[in-house]
Amino acid sequence: MNLDAILEVAIGMVFVWLVLSVAAMQIQEWIGSAMAWRAQFLEKAIRNMLGSDQLVNEFYNHPLILSLSEPGKNPGQYRRPSYIPAGKFASVMMDIFLNAGKDSSDEVPGTLSLNEMATNLQTMKQENPGLGKIIDHLFPHLTDQTLSADQALAHARAYMETWFNDGMDRVIGWYKRYTGVCTFVIALILALALNVDSLQIANKLWAEPTLRQVVAAQASNTPNANTGASSPLQVPDYLNSLSIPVGWTTEAVTNYKSCGFFIGQNTPPGYMSQNDSGQNQCNMFVNLPAMNNLGGWLSKLIGILITAAAGAQGSPFWFDILKKLVNIRGSGGTTTTTPPAAPASTAPIPAPAPAPDPNTDGPVG
Repeated sequence: MNLDAILEVAIGMVFVWLVLSVAAMQIQEWIGSAMAWRAQFLEKAIRNMLGSDQLVNEFYNHPLILSLSEPGKNPGQYRRPSYIPAGKFASVMMDIFLNAGKDSSDEVPGTLSLNEMATNLQTMKQENPGLGKIIDHLFPHLTDQTLSADQALAHARAYMETWFNDGMDRVIGWYKRYTGVCTFVIALILALALNVDSLQIANKLWAEPTLRQVVAAQASNTPNANTGASSPLQVPDYLNSLSIPVGWTTEAVTNYKSCGFFIGQNTPPGYMSQNDSGQNQCNMFVNLPAMNNLGGWLSKLIGILITAAAGAQGSPFWFDILKKLVNIRGSGGTTTTTPPAAPASTAPIPAPAPAPDPNTDGPVG
């Protein structure tokens, strides 16, 4: 088995998936930024933590949070932030909890006594029963008379930051699952639109040694996850420049009767259009199987799905694998080497006889 050829095909396929995943992630970032996905998931996590629309609005209207928000088109409007530091969250929630029933700017929490804090928190618990146990967990030292107000606030701040960080761990998981599904859908659309068929590309690389060596060399020169296609629109031209078979190809034919997607017909699918002379012509897809070739269509579907699944993994994943494969190829790890020949056996060389002692007639005993 030619291990070098297998390694070069693997490098070529990983390189193609890397290019597609970069394009899919760029599109996903554009959509996510335009639709403020991060801000929406952050708000979802905070709403889940507070359990009250009133508290959520009070939180986002706090001056510290507004300072992190992007101004909207109209005066007084703000886009909710996509990132909030744990320290800012703790400061805002201290104001909200300890000034329950009043404007959060009325009193600074550090100027309140322990009894005043306890009274305000009791009001908050009555207005928001769902937060009762959470408030007890966040302020466990208010009844400890051995601590000063500053010490009790320091403990509460630390608990609030931990509470926030735990909530952010959950929202990161939500966001990753959501964007993973979106990236797969985007990669599937790209694979269909650009005809990036993994099985077809793998067969092409395996059948043409020169092509796979060129692609492997190009992959070896990729310095980082930013490939030669700087935008998703450049992906088909970039891959075609490397002679990798992507894109849809049509051929004009004159047989109008068999033009279309007719199941069971022994012709490739096609569509009607007008040529430059204004005459109707049939454009058949030459890189699609005939309509009666079920195996060919299953192979095409599997190849497209493999591409979509690979593109959803993300460019960092494929770039790490590509680096490892390139290093193996560069080190010649798959080249069969002949072990060095064993040295020829020689007769043992006898040890020299001991020198005679000048004071005796025989050798030294």
